[in-house]
Amino acid sequence: MRSPYERVASLVEQGRVSANDGRILLDAMKAERRKPLYRWLFDPFDDLSMTHGSVAIGIAVLLQMVTSRFGIRYDGPLDLHVGSTPGWTTTVAEIVLDFGLVNLLAWGTARLFTARSRPFDVLVAIAVARIPLILASLPLGWFGPDPETVERQVLAGELPWTVVVLGLLTLPLMGWHLVLWFRGYRTATGLAGAPLWGAFLSTLVISELLAEIVLANL
Repeated sequence: MRSPYERVASLVEQGRVSANDGRILLDAMKAERRKPLYRWLFDPFDDLSMTHGSVAIGIAVLLQMVTSRFGIRYDGPLDLHVGSTPGWTTTVAEIVLDFGLVNLLAWGTARLFTARSRPFDVLVAIAVARIPLILASLPLGWFGPDPETVERQVLAGELPWTVVVLGLLTLPLMGWHLVLWFRGYRTATGLAGAPLWGAFLSTLVISELLAEIVLANL
C-alpha cells in the first residue's frame, strides 16, 4: 500500500503537481492526520507506506512460524486450533496457503469486479489482519488443555471451563481479525457495496475450502 504522502510524492515526481503544491498538500495532511486510537486499531490502512506494509508481512509470517512450534495450527484463513506440533513442511504449506493462496484469490476476485488493485496491497491487508488472529493463538497454546483430553471430556458430555474461558478471551481478537481483513480489503481494492461483500465472502469461502483440500493431501 502507498500512504497519502507517497501518493503526493509520486504526483510531484510525475509533474502532475508542482513541488510547492506538493508541500502545501503534505502540510495540510499532517494537520488533519491525527487519527484517534480506535482508527489506528481498526482501520490503519490509509496511512501504511510500502515499507510499513513490508514490515507487517514479515512480522505476520514470522509470528505464524514461531507459534506453530507451540502446536498452533492455521489450516485455513479462519482456522485456528491447538494440536501436536506440525512438521516444517506443514508449517510452510500453511503459510503459503494462508498468505499466498488467499492473496491470489482475493486479488483475482477483486479483478472480476473490475477493481484496480495491486497484489502487494491485498497481501498487506491479509498480513495486518492475521496479527490479531495469531495473538488469539497465544492463550490457547500456553494455557489451553491437551486437545485429546478435551475431546474425551466433550464426548463424555462435559465442557471444560478452561475451554469456555479461553474461547471468550479469543473472541474479541477473532472479531478484530475480521474487521481488519474487511477494511484492509476495501482499502486495497477500492470496492464498495455489494461487489465488496461478494468479493470478500467469496475469497473466504473458496480459500477455506482449497486450504482444507490441499492440507488433507499433504
